[in-house]
Amino acid sequence: MIQAWDIREMQRANSVRFEHQGKVYEGIVQSIEDNDSVLSHEKNHPGCVSLMLSTGQTLNDLPKTAPVERL
Repeated sequence: MIQAWDIREMQRANSVRFEHQGKVYEGIVQSIEDNDSVLSHEKNHPGCVSLMLSTGQTLNDLPKTAPVERL
């Protein structure tokens, strides 16, 4: 189990699964960005990460402390 803020581990995982607002997300992390980064395009959700999974699911408000299961 890792947390969403660990971007390197999220990218290294073969696949990830997590729940956010009652919905389960699962897939390979295609892109991930820390919303608190100076270079971030998503400033409306501080303390979160934005990501896109191989399944086409996208999320821009996953809390950095969210538990993420590596599959």
